[in-house]
Amino acid sequence: MLALSGFWNRTRAVSAAFDCEEVEIFGAEVINQRLAEVLKAQGFTPQIESCPPELGGGVMEVLSKVFQADEV
Repeated sequence: MLALSGFWNRTRAVSAAFDCEEVEIFGAEVINQRLAEVLKAQGFTPQIESCPPELGGGVMEVLSKVFQADEV
């Protein structure tokens, strides 16, 4: 939880610095089922995304959620 809190604080700072209207946060290939369930309960939705060729290509499942900048 400490790592997630630190990530959230840095995300807030970056979104403010760039005056963003929205921020999308996602977890790619979440393999910890407990974490995946927590994210889904918080409104993160599963999607299938293409993986860049530089990272091996193919597809991966991501859990994502878009926040309005004032929510971050």
